[in-house]
Amino acid sequence: MNLIKLTPPERSRTYIFSDKKLTYKDVTAIQVSESGTHRLELADGQKVIVNPKWLAIELDVDACTF
Repeated sequence: MNLIKLTPPERSRTYIFSDKKLTYKDVTAIQVSESGTHRLELADGQKVIVNPKWLAIELDVDACTF
């Protein structure tokens, strides 16, 4: 998996779906597939795959990472 390191890392990233919100803290890297699936790596080494059906993303970060 070719993750892009985020500099600076995101304090948190919240995905908003029609029926729920999912928040991930200390996001250090991301990969976005052509289908819209997001693959995240967190500071503790945890890997997360996020379904592409999210409606919006809220970022808590000092500088824009895109």
